[in-house]
Amino acid sequence: MVHAFKIGYINIVGEKMKLVIIGGGPAAVIAAFTAKSIDSNVDVILVKNEKGVFVKCEAPYNLAGMPKLEDAVLPDEMIKEKGINIVYGEVKEINRNKKSVKTENEEINYDKLIVATGARSWVPPIPGIENALTLRDADDVKKIKEKIAGANKVAIIGAGAIGVEIAAQLKKIGKEVTTIELMPTVLPGAYDEEFIKKAEAIIEKEVNLMLSTKTLEIKEGKVITDKGEINADAIIAVTGVRANSELAKNAGLEVGKYGVTINEYMQTSDENIFAAGDCTDTRIKLATNAVMQGKAAALNALGVKTKRYKETGAMISDIFGYAIGRVGKTEKEAGECKVGTANSFSKYQMHPGAEPITVKLIFDKEDKLVGAQIWGKEGVAERINLLSLAIAKEMKKEEIAQLDYCAHPSNTPLPFSEPIVMAAENVK
Repeated sequence: MVHAFKIGYINIVGEKMKLVIIGGGPAAVIAAFTAKSIDSNVDVILVKNEKGVFVKCEAPYNLAGMPKLEDAVLPDEMIKEKGINIVYGEVKEINRNKKSVKTENEEINYDKLIVATGARSWVPPIPGIENALTLRDADDVKKIKEKIAGANKVAIIGAGAIGVEIAAQLKKIGKEVTTIELMPTVLPGAYDEEFIKKAEAIIEKEVNLMLSTKTLEIKEGKVITDKGEINADAIIAVTGVRANSELAKNAGLEVGKYGVTINEYMQTSDENIFAAGDCTDTRIKLATNAVMQGKAAALNALGVKTKRYKETGAMISDIFGYAIGRVGKTEKEAGECKVGTANSFSKYQMHPGAEPITVKLIFDKEDKLVGAQIWGKEGVAERINLLSLAIAKEMKKEEIAQLDYCAHPSNTPLPFSEPIVMAAENVK
């Protein structure tokens, strides 16, 4: 990142540049921080709906009170102390001719604009879907907590990453959970079959898991499916998200299948407007990607030409105490490819607390790493991060097999048992 210099950005009339950012999530906040770190004199205005910054990834855990909801809302003071101005309100219109945005109460002019309006929960058109709750923001957490306070049975529609984590947390606080999934597997499309089976084997021990099950109707206290009726005191639908791109579309900006269209410099179809995060036309909707896009959008808005970072789609989920992670392509997505798998332990296998870990590496025809999947209780996240870098740098099988790594009885596998290296050596 470029942070060590000041560019002293002045607009054409000799005044300080005014950068307006729409949104209050990770892309918006990091864009504001980045702009100020490059040039403290830039006038940065963040326009957002709510006070505080809700850490959405904590939402499933908030339901079980670990952590408490209030601890998952970061204070706006951390933004204001950087010299960033906050305007509370919903932007109703972007006027590209006047270079301004309008809220309910005021009109704000900009020199450059960053749209970081995020995404919202999406639910399928099921009759009675209004009887189900969704989980996206802090208000949703409050509504669900109120609903489940006296509930015994909870039905969750959707077995993606968030649906599975909600199930785990509700089970932890003593709820009887039924998870209903239209597709034939949990975490549909995210992992290859052997990793899906590992996850399903754990989940089936904890909840009533109904796969290949179509929800036909939702009534108060009941989910009607093509495999029968499920009684539930609370019903939660976790069936995906959609980009909040309507504001941009209404302003005449180009919008694609997944959101606002951006080029390699985070620029929209208007040269003065940039976009970042879940509202953009990128299939991968992750907070980490939003952060990297927010940084790049701010750099480009201030004239520091920076190409979009390579998005590898690194992600990790908690499956009832186990971790499952992936990065890049699955074997199915990669098509013609080479695969290497290895089993090892998180510590020296004779050391107390050593846990099994499985690594799968996926290489293209030229032996370039294009994907990876990992399962275990420990050591998953750091290996996914390392392999994300390896994919971004287009590392080859031989380079990964020659990885120089550390070894310690309580922190790593045996010196000859690093599963990443073993998987690269085992490629067939």
